[in-house]
Amino acid sequence: MNPRAEITIAQTLLVLCLCGLAAQAQSGTRSPAKTKNYRFDTVDYPGASSSYLSDINQRDKTAVGYFFAGPGPSPTAFTFKGTTYKVIQVPGATASALLGINSSDQMVGYYVDSGDLIHGFLDNGGKFTVLDYPGAEATEPFGINGSGAIVGSWYAESEPPQGFLYDHGSYSSIAYPGAYETYAEGINSAGEIVGLWMDTSLKVHGYLLSSGKFTSLDFPQAVETIAVGINDAGQIAGRYADANKQLHGFVYSNGDWKTVGVPGAQASVLCRIQNNGQVTGYFYDALGEVHGLIAH
Repeated sequence: MNPRAEITIAQTLLVLCLCGLAAQAQSGTRSPAKTKNYRFDTVDYPGASSSYLSDINQRDKTAVGYFFAGPGPSPTAFTFKGTTYKVIQVPGATASALLGINSSDQMVGYYVDSGDLIHGFLDNGGKFTVLDYPGAEATEPFGINGSGAIVGSWYAESEPPQGFLYDHGSYSSIAYPGAYETYAEGINSAGEIVGLWMDTSLKVHGYLLSSGKFTSLDFPQAVETIAVGINDAGQIAGRYADANKQLHGFVYSNGDWKTVGVPGAQASVLCRIQNNGQVTGYFYDALGEVHGLIAH
């Protein structure tokens, strides 16, 4: 799989909070980018052709993600803890992906039904709740915080994709002011939300939504930036594409940008950052094969 061909508008590879509509957009701080060094552990589902790691529960070290068994377009959700891998069987699914987990082991993701429709789901101790944004044709939850608030994106043929917040039965739409498209990807315990927005020229930017106020985030000199995870200290993890459309992970903290990349990899992507600074994601090795990663 070619990392430059990856569709980076949504975190999933299948096509692969409350909304402050009146908030004013501001540019993110642009400090010179630096490189941050980590120790990387690889996570590969046994026998999979590619593995993607989305998130990890810092309390008991349960990680979640999805894998592909072959070249086909159908992912399968899995968990990983210690040395044990487990496939998550979502009722009625022909394909599935886990994208978020919280400290109570509540997990969120999406699945595809037999009619090729995409639904979100919440897995709470093996009890599945289907998440469908009202009126949406597809719903994809991406992140969940410790109190069970969920963020994601919804799609309808009649309008561009928008983000959403699902808070204990109540849905709210999230739309970056003036954006052509908006996606919500991560949420911390304070309810701060990160994601991406696409402007009318189709350039992709990250954003932070805090206390009803949107702030645009752009990695210095990048052609696109996507903010995917945020921890309780406000540190943000994600990915950016350079002028050659090469993908790199990043950590953004207090106006300071740092590149995070696996040595020797063609591309690196970060999906979450925990309160202890641990990050999760995936990378493309020198042969273009995809592996999940946990970095310390």
